[in-house]
Amino acid sequence: MRTIGIVLLVAGTIIGSLGGAKLPQADWTVAGAGFALLVVALLLLRWPAKGGAGARERGAQDVLSLLRSMPDELDAISARAAGLELPALLEELSALDRKYLQPIADGSPALLGQLGAQRFADVFGQYASGERQLARAWSAAADQHGPEAIASLQRSAERIREAVELLGAQPPADADVPSAQAPSPEPGAASETDPS
Repeated sequence: MRTIGIVLLVAGTIIGSLGGAKLPQADWTVAGAGFALLVVALLLLRWPAKGGAGARERGAQDVLSLLRSMPDELDAISARAAGLELPALLEELSALDRKYLQPIADGSPALLGQLGAQRFADVFGQYASGERQLARAWSAAADQHGPEAIASLQRSAERIREAVELLGAQPPADADVPSAQAPSPEPGAASETDPS
């Protein structure tokens, strides 16, 4: 659906431009057809993914599952990193990008409503720090600097583990939070709203 939307967006832009260009005289029929293609393209690009809210909920759960399992995999790679050749370490780090980073990046917006803005910012702020350390590990491995690659990989695991801990440390955004109540008046005391 997205590919069709992109193709129609490009075609609509070209057709609309050709029709609206002042060659000898603008052809408003062609320009209108181009505009119609643009509208259809935008609708297709904004069309929700199949499955609607249920798919978004499953997507959010998939992201949480990936996020929770990522530190263990980083630890496992860190444990055997010293015995790996740097090209092999580089390949393992690249596989992490495909297995974890891309799906988490694609699915994390679905968590915003589930976690609430502040909790989302706390969790993904820490996750982003771990993600940067993972990118640093990849870069160090590509530059043939093994000690820095291993150290960055270990820092990445620590920071992503902290993000996972933040995920479990706070109540969900929709949890009942007791509101602060004013102390009850003493018996026999008149209240401000009491008409007597």
